[in-house]
Amino acid sequence: MAQKEILSPREFVDEKNQQAPFAALSKTIGVDSTIRSQGIRSTVSTGVSDVLEGTELSDDDKMTLHELLMVEIAPFLKTQKANSLSMIDLVTLGLVDNESVKAFFRCRGIDLTDERHFAYVKTVLSEAVSFYNSHIIKSKKHRVNPEISKFRTPEDVYRLFKTASGVEKFVSVPAACGILRIAAAIDHMERDPQANVLPIVKAHLEKLVSTYFKKEQSGKRKNLVFRSGVIGDIDIPIYRIELRQKDRPRVIAKLLRKPEQRTEQMLDRVGLRFTTKSALNTLKLVYHIFCRSQSAIFPVDKVMIGHSKNLLLDEDTIRAVLNDNRRAKRLFSSIAVDTFDDDNFLMDDDDDSDNDNPFSSSKYRGINVPFMLPLLDEDGYFIEFPIELQFTDIYSKKETDIHAPHCTYVEDQMKAVRRRVGKNNLRTEYESYLSKARGHSS
Repeated sequence: MAQKEILSPREFVDEKNQQAPFAALSKTIGVDSTIRSQGIRSTVSTGVSDVLEGTELSDDDKMTLHELLMVEIAPFLKTQKANSLSMIDLVTLGLVDNESVKAFFRCRGIDLTDERHFAYVKTVLSEAVSFYNSHIIKSKKHRVNPEISKFRTPEDVYRLFKTASGVEKFVSVPAACGILRIAAAIDHMERDPQANVLPIVKAHLEKLVSTYFKKEQSGKRKNLVFRSGVIGDIDIPIYRIELRQKDRPRVIAKLLRKPEQRTEQMLDRVGLRFTTKSALNTLKLVYHIFCRSQSAIFPVDKVMIGHSKNLLLDEDTIRAVLNDNRRAKRLFSSIAVDTFDDDNFLMDDDDDSDNDNPFSSSKYRGINVPFMLPLLDEDGYFIEFPIELQFTDIYSKKETDIHAPHCTYVEDQMKAVRRRVGKNNLRTEYESYLSKARGHSS
């Protein structure tokens, strides 16, 4: 039997680039996802049959039980829809000449011969290079080659795309492909109309905090409290309030982690974290600012059901715990979720954050409530913006050392980003092809 001829890098690249439009079509209509799902179902079905074969059941009973088991298993066999057609998902775009690259940009409303358009592309690609060098590679010696990281003219942009398609310097394919993937995330972020609303959201939240949360003098200290403004209400002691907004690297990283992730789906781009002095005060605060009509400052009907994990409480339980510290503590422990503070995500090791903060732990137990914040935009239109409120108390910090798990968590996040940025390009695909071809021929 004659050995199958092993393709050269050039032959492999040409073949993959010719297949690129069809790969894109498959993703567009979800064909590859369907195939994967069918393959998994077939494998599981065969496994179930093999297990039942070893039983003493009759053939009819085996068939009936097989059908019942497959019905129960079916929900777990669903694969993610291939609905995210982007540079992040494709091995190659198949853009091997200048005209193809021009058409790519034309579909996005960009003309590289227009100075303003080119300036935008240059800014996006330059930021992508910076992100790649800062967060994707593990050593400075792997920094992007200047040949594909300087964008002085449209020709430099063409070169980057052609490199990613394997028709320029083959060794630089992973970097070129990675830069384009990061650029796709940045471009999406820049085009998000919600980005223009962020300053308005922050200003609105700051106004609410200054209106309802006051510092009162107690001896030599000033204590922060929630003051409802309702006569007879007792102030709720607050330890800290933090206005939180994901910075650009963290938003980029989040967009790169999951293929379906989009900025409009991010519920935690901006929000508030309330830290109280006890679990009881935490539950009281949630109750007062969301649920009690006289003191509510956020609309409870705007809570995003299905995203919050803490909405399965009946009225009697709530009434009981709001007057019982022990029951409140038990309830808080049962509904709170482990939350990692990713403020340190992508930060340098020499971060000089406030270590004296008694609540500086990277992990805490808390209640997260995402909802749509109603407000007015600059033009006076009524709009909604997704935000997330986090509620916890200073005693929810883990007593055990949790820094190592947090490090693991952050590194897992970054591994996912690096994997999506650095894998599945023409060079890694060719290396995989060579390994399999040589294995079959040996």
